[in-house]
Amino acid sequence: MARSRSWPAIQRLLGGEAPPPRPFGVRMTLHHGSASPGRWTGTIVFERGAANSQGIVHGGFLASILDVAMGYASLTLLGPDDLQRTLEIKVNFLRAVPPDRVLAEGEVVHRGRRIAYCEGAVRTADGRLVARGTATFSIQRRPAG
Repeated sequence: MARSRSWPAIQRLLGGEAPPPRPFGVRMTLHHGSASPGRWTGTIVFERGAANSQGIVHGGFLASILDVAMGYASLTLLGPDDLQRTLEIKVNFLRAVPPDRVLAEGEVVHRGRRIAYCEGAVRTADGRLVARGTATFSIQRRPAG
């Protein structure tokens, strides 16, 4: 296994020398695929240079994609005066994925008056499962005014 490109920076920091700053964050472009009540699918395309020091997409970005996919699935069941917020999210990472294009899907498993429980998945462009997630969303009425 190759050494992380971050290793030299950490060694410099441990030695009392500040390493140069590095960009942190990735630009992703979301392409909506389909939506039906309780379901949403889409494709996310990463910009060049989106890989972390190990040449793969950072798990935090995959978690963000799952939050969006499950959130959009939940949005398909909201009324015009409803708002939602993520209460809780859990992600299982199953394989590394290079920064290219991934497929995302979200589904509402249970929708109550005040919460929605959702499941989601991220897959490679050829359909291999990369990550699965679950999330609970709080649902509220938009304040009048």
